[in-house]
Amino acid sequence: MIVIKGIQIKVARVAAGLTHQKLADEAGIAISTLRRVEVESQILTAKVETLDKILSALEKHGVRISNNGDKLIWEMNV
Repeated sequence: MIVIKGIQIKVARVAAGLTHQKLADEAGIAISTLRRVEVESQILTAKVETLDKILSALEKHGVRISNNGDKLIWEMNV
């Protein structure tokens, strides 16, 4: 299980060069949902399905978020 904070998704989105609209469209979610997820300061409370959609869309742009022990890491393949 990956524990993610909203800021980590925001950083990954920006690093991938995606706007809110582009990532929301590619994830198949509402832009308001993505914005809500990104501003959550604690562990995300979004549905697992929503997070899976966001993470899958980011992976299509070469950004992968994963756990390495107690550390969250993300990789960008350009």
